Amino acid sequence: YGDSPPYSQLFQKWAQKHLQNQFFPITTFLGRKDYINLINRMDIVVMYHNRQQAFGNIITSLSLGKPVFLKPNNPIYPMLKAMGVPNIYDINKIGNLNIKEICESAAKKREQCIVALKKYYSEQARLEYLVNLLK
Repeated sequence: YGDSPPYSQLFQKWAQKHLQNQFFPITTFLGRKDYINLINRMDIVVMYHNRQQAFGNIITSLSLGKPVFLKPNNPIYPMLKAMGVPNIYDINKIGNLNIKEICESAAKKREQCIVALKKYYSEQARLEYLVNLLK
């Protein structure tokens, strides 16, 4: 992971053993189209960060109708919940959930996600923010 080849190799070895064919390490740069296609093939997205990381990946995943599991102490979790974005789940509750039902529900809520996100992250929202900032 990152600039730590020993950690990356250790993690990949662990994941291959425990996750087998469900693990696909990304070890080289993927272009935008290929990366979005990869996310689109996923059933769920798990971001097990304590800090605000991978925000663009989270937004992209939600826009594709994917359920995203986050730690509740990650600042992104309460922010997206407060924004009314569906398809955000507490990673600590994943063992008690029916993943198949969540995936089906998330796909149906894709448009809701896009509408909620556009209120804050769209060209129109940026322009309104700048206009208000300059008043």
